[in-house]
Amino acid sequence: MKRFQSEMYRTVKYNTISICSLILWVAFPLLATDSIDKFDLFIKPKICILENRLTLCEQLVEVSWELKKEQPVCLYIQGRSGALACWKKHRADSNEFMIETSEKIIFQLKNSVSEKVIYSSTYKVYRKIAQYRRKRRNPWSFY
Repeated sequence: MKRFQSEMYRTVKYNTISICSLILWVAFPLLATDSIDKFDLFIKPKICILENRLTLCEQLVEVSWELKKEQPVCLYIQGRSGALACWKKHRADSNEFMIETSEKIIFQLKNSVSEKVIYSSTYKVYRKIAQYRRKRRNPWSFY
């Protein structure tokens, strides 16, 4: 009986090792590939933090994009009429724009022929909230 348990343990041990090896063999190429897609619309910086007294965020924003293939595209701000810039048969480009806003902006890269949105990216605006710190000492303390 003991010999049977020993052989069964050895079989389970080798099966477990084989299964783990197979999983690693399949998963390793997936883990090794670059998980960041280089084809996208990128905004730098992505956020603006407004101080208490400010109402508008004024900032120079770099907008860059890269496509898988050349095509005519235009860069838009969602909800606003007119394109910021347009390109004929480009695969990638980078531009800087001065932004003045008090709320988030969604940049959209659209195909200029079909008007289909290819990529979009959000520029977010946060308001800094003043935090008041409570005094540590009690008012009745003599020291």
